[in-house]
Amino acid sequence: MRFALLASITTTALFVVAGIPAHAADGIAIDRGNARIVKLVEPAETVIVGEPSIADVTVKDSRTLVLTGRTYGSTNLVVFNAAGEPIVDQPIVVSRQGKGSVRLYRRNDVEMMTCLPVCEKDTIGGESVGEE
Repeated sequence: MRFALLASITTTALFVVAGIPAHAADGIAIDRGNARIVKLVEPAETVIVGEPSIADVTVKDSRTLVLTGRTYGSTNLVVFNAAGEPIVDQPIVVSRQGKGSVRLYRRNDVEMMTCLPVCEKDTIGGESVGEE
């Protein structure tokens, strides 16, 4: 019990300092095509994103990561320190921004449009985005 409480306090402190919401059950939320800076309280030795096609990570320095939402979905971020101990193990959820998204249905085709302020085809790396 004492260990669980200490682990909970440590996790909360890590994410308060890192600027990530302390409610770890929700994970790290990123909008597709946007980046989010993650500050670590101790230096990272190894950084892993479970599914790199969903989110990408760039290591700016040993205490600063930049997460980028690539496509819709969920994955996880795992960071190890120099001793090989995990210092971060959090889910990542990449979603679309709620405002300005439109789906056009043409027979069997679904086309996503982003309308901010002019409507344009929603793309990821030059590929058009269909139904999730």
